Amino acid sequence: MPVHALFERLFQDYVSIAPQAGEILQLFRARESEVVNDHVAFRTFALPGMRIDDLGAAFTKHGYVKKD
Repeated sequence: MPVHALFERLFQDYVSIAPQAGEILQLFRARESEVVNDHVAFRTFALPGMRIDDLGAAFTKHGYVKKD
């Protein structure tokens, strides 16, 4: 999956639990020609496949760098 599609999917999941995020995005889009969503924060559990390094692999393979 291309990284832009991954971010879009993550954002849509977020909007499903926090609808105001979609409304805020529309406000930004009304003022800007392009909105780039390139930040995501995860809360994880120490379960196989759900650790931060496991989830982060999808991003690091696209050149993202893990930060504190």
